[in-house]
Amino acid sequence: MQEEKMKSRKFIVWLVWLVLCVLVICGCMASIIVTKQVSNSMTNLIEKVLTSFFAISMMYLGVNVGQKVGFAFADSYKEKPKVEDVKGN
Repeated sequence: MQEEKMKSRKFIVWLVWLVLCVLVICGCMASIIVTKQVSNSMTNLIEKVLTSFFAISMMYLGVNVGQKVGFAFADSYKEKPKVEDVKGN
């Protein structure tokens, strides 16, 4: 199951966003340490990157939950005996 997850496009997109988010935050923190001042552009950039990351995470989780519900519904529908089979018609 772990190998399937690592090959999933949704997981790769989420992982890329995580890496980008960490890089942007580290870059902004390094800039703050070097210049010893916090600019509005850095805080806006961090805010926008984090907002996008959380949106991507919510979509990733939502689609996974939706798929699990859909697969569970499809499996239950497939395994459910038909009324005609029970009556013998």
